[in-house]
Amino acid sequence: MALVDGSDAFDPSAVPPDCLRHLIWVRCGDCNQAFAAADILMRDGNYAVVVLDLRGLDERALRRTPPSVWHRLQRAAEAGGPAVLVQTEFALAPAVPARLVLEKMLPLSTALRTRAEIAAAMGPGRARAPRLLPDREQRAAG
Repeated sequence: MALVDGSDAFDPSAVPPDCLRHLIWVRCGDCNQAFAAADILMRDGNYAVVVLDLRGLDERALRRTPPSVWHRLQRAAEAGGPAVLVQTEFALAPAVPARLVLEKMLPLSTALRTRAEIAAAMGPGRARAPRLLPDREQRAAG
């Protein structure tokens, strides 16, 4: 697993060492570095999951991210690359197959718990998928 820490906020001392053994942590200072690192890791082919953590970054800078950056990341994921999780404090990533809104934050140390315990601790979440248009409307829109 690779973690792209966009705001250099991850605290490895708060996580049990067993969880860190197979984690690649990339510390970034801004959104441009974070997107560049995520792009490299996704194309590398050695990771099952790439987490792009954009929490704590300037919202205006993130909203100015060119659509081509998102498109490139999406294509890398669709090409059989790793699963991608983009963490943000607000809806940001366009063209995602699903969006999960969590009501609570959990520390990474909860990864040692069972799935049932984690699900119970998370509380209710809301999953939102993009609205799919019927074929005729998609052709007209595209």
